[in-house]
Amino acid sequence: MTAQPLIHTLSAHPLTPCRAVQALTAAAHPQTRNGQSGVLVQYLLQGDTPQLRIPPPVKRPEAADDLWRHTCFEAFIHRPGESGYREFNLSPSGQWAAYAFSDERVRHEPGVPTAPLAIAMSLSPQTLALEAWLPLPEALPGQTLKLGLSAVIETLGGCRTWSADSENGRQRGQFSRDLQAHSLAMGQKDREKWTAAAHLQPAISKSDSLLEGHLSYWALHHPDAKPDFHRKTGWTASFSTS
Repeated sequence: MTAQPLIHTLSAHPLTPCRAVQALTAAAHPQTRNGQSGVLVQYLLQGDTPQLRIPPPVKRPEAADDLWRHTCFEAFIHRPGESGYREFNLSPSGQWAAYAFSDERVRHEPGVPTAPLAIAMSLSPQTLALEAWLPLPEALPGQTLKLGLSAVIETLGGCRTWSADSENGRQRGQFSRDLQAHSLAMGQKDREKWTAAAHLQPAISKSDSLLEGHLSYWALHHPDAKPDFHRKTGWTASFSTS
């Protein structure tokens, strides 16, 4: 029998509360695909999604930087006893980023070589669900890895503004239930999902698309007075590789 993944609850940083989000949860489930060790991460946001600014799907998803400046889901993976770690950024647009760090915020360039990440997303007036399988090329079977799960949620209002440029862009940031029920709907194509939900989203003109909205930072644990997803003490989840 396959073990069910644990559901982890994320919370908003006290500096960036958000009324539009009622709950935000995430789950992680180790999976091997085509002989490659990895982990399936799933996020479920419950709330007033028409108040969220959600990046629309792009025609050709590819790796991109600065995804955390808008609604974005993140995962940090760390092998205990080592200083390095991996960071993955997952946008509802289908864009993604994968980074390797040798120490806190000391990033390798150009990043982590990996095949394109397939991001599945579904949207309704009350929920936003997203999932992606993340490769772990250096993981050995049976290893226990620390996991940080976090999200940046951008809204039209209801969240206190936190500048994306403050603290050199260090801020990024809670979770809920019924994730598996929503994962069943994630197999739809991005265009189909967005056609059904497009009327929920406010129109964003080209000139306004680069403007910062209200950002709220969610994580498993916030160890500092300011939002900072790179603090290892905030990575309170773990999983064992398959």
